[in-house]
Amino acid sequence: MNTHEPARPGQPEPQPDTASGAVLQLAATSGHLSLELQAPTRVGPIVVSSLIMSLPGLRFPVDLSGGVPRFRHRRGALEALGLRVSLAKLAEHLAPRVRNVLGPGPCDLAVLPSHQGIVFGLHQDSRALAFTALFAPDDDCIRWVVTDARASGMAVHSHGAALRAAEAIVGKLGRRQGSLIVFDRAIPKLVRELLIDAGARAPDTSGLRFTDWQETAEGFELAARRDAPIPVPSPGVIRAIEAARLAEEADDAIARGDVDVARSGYLKALEHAPRHPDLSLRFVEIDLLAGNRPESALGLLIEAMPAVDGGLVAARLLAAAGDQEGAMVACRQASEREPFAKLASMLLVEASGHANVLRDRLALLDDAVSRSPGLVTARWERARARLSQGDAKGAAADLEHIEAATHGSAHRFDACYEAGRTLLEARVPAEASRFFQKALRYVPSSPDASAGLARALLAVGDGPRAVALLSRAVGLAKRAEPPPGLLLELATALAEITHDLPAAIAHARSVPFGVPETVAARVLEGRWRAVLGDIVGASQAYAQAREALESMPSAAEIASDWLVEAARFELDVRHDPRTAQAHLVAALQRHPRDPSARSLFRRVGSLLAGLDEPPAAAKPEVASRDPDPSPAPSAASLPEDDEAEIPRLTQAVQGNPNDREAVAKLCLVLERVGRHLDLFALVSARLEESTSQDDVAMLRRYRRSALQSLAKQARDAGRVDEAALYEQALEEPDAPQG
Repeated sequence: MNTHEPARPGQPEPQPDTASGAVLQLAATSGHLSLELQAPTRVGPIVVSSLIMSLPGLRFPVDLSGGVPRFRHRRGALEALGLRVSLAKLAEHLAPRVRNVLGPGPCDLAVLPSHQGIVFGLHQDSRALAFTALFAPDDDCIRWVVTDARASGMAVHSHGAALRAAEAIVGKLGRRQGSLIVFDRAIPKLVRELLIDAGARAPDTSGLRFTDWQETAEGFELAARRDAPIPVPSPGVIRAIEAARLAEEADDAIARGDVDVARSGYLKALEHAPRHPDLSLRFVEIDLLAGNRPESALGLLIEAMPAVDGGLVAARLLAAAGDQEGAMVACRQASEREPFAKLASMLLVEASGHANVLRDRLALLDDAVSRSPGLVTARWERARARLSQGDAKGAAADLEHIEAATHGSAHRFDACYEAGRTLLEARVPAEASRFFQKALRYVPSSPDASAGLARALLAVGDGPRAVALLSRAVGLAKRAEPPPGLLLELATALAEITHDLPAAIAHARSVPFGVPETVAARVLEGRWRAVLGDIVGASQAYAQAREALESMPSAAEIASDWLVEAARFELDVRHDPRTAQAHLVAALQRHPRDPSARSLFRRVGSLLAGLDEPPAAAKPEVASRDPDPSPAPSAASLPEDDEAEIPRLTQAVQGNPNDREAVAKLCLVLERVGRHLDLFALVSARLEESTSQDDVAMLRRYRRSALQSLAKQARDAGRVDEAALYEQALEEPDAPQG
C-alpha cells in the first residue's frame, strides 16, 4: 500500500526517505530564503510530506555556495507543514500497544476513516470495542475527542473501556483529560524529531495552526500554516468537545472504574444539559450494568433519543423491558451504522437472539457472516441455528470455516472437539465422528476426543471400534483421574457390545463413592452380578446404590426407578422381604404414588405379617393408646393367648379372604399385640377388595391407627425418613382425616 501523495502526470512519485532521515534543500519563499524537505520523510507512522522553514534576517543577494550546511544552524521559522497518515501503517504501529486491553493476550486492531476523525476497532475472541476519535486541534496542541463508544461481549462500561484503550494507544506521548486526548506541543516535538538527523536547528513554531483535514484513499492528510485563521470545526466535533467539557469529571471516574462517582457526575452533567443524547447513553449504561430497573433507564433514554437509535445499550434495555422486537431493530440499525465489521457482525448475532422466528434468526446470522466471514462467534451461532433447522450439511460447512479461521494446533483442537460435540448433541454422528478424528490429529493423546469419537461410532453402530476407543480414552485419562462418566460408559459398552460382564463390573467398581455416577455404577454392577449368578454380590451392590442415593445432596435429580427392580430381586431371588422393604421405602419417599412400588410394598407387608416375631416390648396393651379403636368384636370374645390365635386367624383369612369376622378378629389381635406393620399390610390388601361400606370404614380406622403407631415407633427409633413416609401415607385420600 502506498503511503505518499499521488504523482503528477509525467513526474516520478516521491517516496518517503526512511533510510537517512530528513534531507533538506534551499529554496526561496515569499522573498525569504528557506529550507525545505527534499523528499517526504517518515517519522513513526506519520509521513511528513512537506516542511518549509524560512530563514529571516538574510538580505539578498545571498551567497549560496555553502549550500544547506551553511544555513541549517540558523534558527528559522516554520511556515508550513504537511502530514500524511496511512491508516494501515498506523494500525500496524499501534497494535502492540493494545495488547491486554480487552483481556489477557493480543487483540486485533482496525483503524478506519471517519469524518474529521478515526474509528478504532478492537476485537478479541467474543469481545469487541469500537470508538471514534475526532480531530480537534488547538494552537500547537493536537487534540482528539473520544466519542461514540460501543462494545459487545464486555461486562464493563463501553465509554470507560474506550478511554482506557485510548490511553494505551497514546502511551507517554500524550495525556488524557476526561474524553480529550491531548498531545502538548505536538508540532515542535515532531519537527525536532524530523530535523535531528539532518543536523538542522529546531525552528520557531509559534503561530502555526492546522488548517485542513483531507481524507485520502489510504488515510488522511493534515496541513498547517503560520498565522492561518483559526479553523472552524464541524458541528459533530463541536458537540463532542462540549460533551467532553460537561462530563470531564464523570469521564475520568468511569475510566478508572469508579462507577458511583461517574453516575453522580453524569447526572450532574444532565442537569446542565438535559436530554443530551451522548450523556444520557453513558448514564443509562451504568444502570444497565448494575442491574437496576430497566424501565426507568429506558424512560430516561427515550427522552433524549429514539430508543432504537441507542445501539446495543438500548437494545438490552428494551429486551429487559420485554420488547424483543424493538431490541432486534435497535441491534440491526446499530450494525448498519457500524464501520467496524467485526462489531457489526456481533451486533447482528445479538439481534438474532431477539428474533422469535427461526427464519428471521437465520437471515440475521447470514448477514452477520457476510459482514465478517472470519468471525468465529457468528459462524458458531449460524451452525447451531442450522442444526436446529435440520441443515446438518450447512452447519458442517460453518464448522469447517471455524477450523480454518483458528490458528495453532491447540486452538484448532478446541474448535474441532467443540464442533464434534455440538454435532453429536444434534444427533449427526457421522459428521461428529469426522470432526473428532480431526481433533485427534491435532492432539492424539486427548482422552476427551477419543471418548467423543467412541460415542459417535456407537451412534452409527460401529460398536467394536467404539469399545476400543473408550478403553483407550480410559487408559489416557489414568495419567490423571479417569472421569466417572467415562468409566461408566466403558463398562456399559463392554457389557452390551462384547458381553464381557466381569470386565464391565471391574470398570463399574472403579467409579468412586460420592459422585453422581455412583448410583448408576452400583445399579449396573448389581444387575450384571445377578446375571453372572453372584447373588450376594448383587445384593451388596444394590444396597450400596441405595446408600449412595440417600447420601447425595442432589438425590432428587438422580433416577430412582431401579429401586423397585432391586426390591423384586431381593424378594424373588434372595427371598429377603426386609431388604426389599428398605428399597421400597426409599422408592416411595421419592415417588409416593408409584403403582409398582405401592403394590410391591403391600406384598412385602403381607409376607412380613407372617414372618415377623412380635417385639417383646409390644406385649403391653396398645389398644388403650389408640385414638380410634375398632368396633370389631370385644376382647372378651377372644382367647387370652393372642399370639397363639394369630396363625389360626391368618390361615382362616388366607383360606377365605371374604370372612369378615375372621378379618375383624385378626385386625384386633394384631393391634393388641403391637404388630402394626402386619396390621397395615392386612388392611391395605383388604381395602382394595372390600366393597361393603362398613368394612371399608373399619379397615380405614385400623389403617390410620397402624400408620400412626408405625410413625411414632420410627421417630422414637430415629428413623426420620421412614416416619415421614408413614405420615405422608396418612395424608392420602383413602386415609380418613382425623
